[in-house]
Formats: sequence, C-alpha cells, structure tokens
Amino acid sequence: MRTNRNIPVWGLETIWKDDQAVGYLRRGDYAYTLGTSLGQGYIHHPEGRRVTEEFLHSGQYEVEVMGKRFKANVHLKSPFDPQRKRLKGQYDYPILVRQ
Repeated sequence: MRTNRNIPVWGLETIWKDDQAVGYLRRGDYAYTLGTSLGQGYIHHPEGRRVTEEFLHSGQYEVEVMGKRFKANVHLKSPFDPQRKRLKGQYDYPILVRQ
C-alpha cells in the first residue's frame, strides 16, 4: 500500500476498505524514490470470501496511523520497479557510484 501523504508507517497499522477493517500492514517505511510512505500488508475479505484482484482494486482504502486514517492505494506489483528490471540488473539510466 502507498499512502497519499508523507506519514510514518512502521507495521501493524490497520488497513480500512470502505470503512471496514480488512487487514494490517506487516511492515512499512518511507520510500525515498517514490516520495511517500509505503507498506506491505495482508488483506482479507470481510465476508470470508476469496480475495480477488477485482476485490483489491475496488473501493477506497485508508491506513490508520496513531488513530487517524490516511488515504492509500493498493499495488499488486512494486510501484518502484513494476517490471522487475532492476532485479535482473537492467537499468534504464546509468547508476551513479560514489568514489
């Protein structure tokens, strides 16, 4: 999940979907390359049904941090490297190396 604001997330924050608690963040931190907070979490269906991509992409998500809710987006692939090129050593631009 990616928050729409720069807020600190650490893990164990509640994930809300359409005003229902549907999961929690397992871990989170600030994503410098994205300029926002990012977290990995678990989501379950509130009615006990199977969680599908359609279910994940529908509705409005929020993450609760210190009693306040912040809007969030769900990503099934990494928003940083969605095509997984960096894992394969493929870079679209040269990497700057400090000497």
